[in-house]
This record gives sequence, structure tokens and C-alpha cells, in this order.
Amino acid sequence: MNLPRDRSRIRGQINPHLAIARAKIEDAETLDEALGYLTSREEFAVLGSPSILGALHAKPPRAKGLE
Repeated sequence: MNLPRDRSRIRGQINPHLAIARAKIEDAETLDEALGYLTSREEFAVLGSPSILGALHAKPPRAKGLE
């Protein structure tokens, strides 16, 4: 993938959109569920963070039995 590198940040400076997106992604059981939770600003923040984008990509696409 051609993704931006995680940029160093100043400790204590938190991107609130990325922080909320991370919490929503962790709470979701599937990719579809996670994408349904995210606002457009949160999606944009995720696209700029390879580590969080990887966590989103690692989710199963759909709930089992609904495939």
C-alpha cells in the first residue's frame, strides 16, 4: 500500500477525530459496522493514520452468517 508514514506528534497533542475513530473501530465487530459508526471527519483522520487504517482493515467484512 502507498500510505503516508505515521508522523511524529508532540506528546499530549491528540487529534480528537482520530481518537474517537479509534474507539469506534475498537468497539465494532466488523468492517461494515465500524464504517457505519465513523463520521466523514473521522474517516479522513483514519486515512491519514496507517496504524489505525490497518486496525480497520483487520476487521472481518461482515458478521458471520450474513455473508
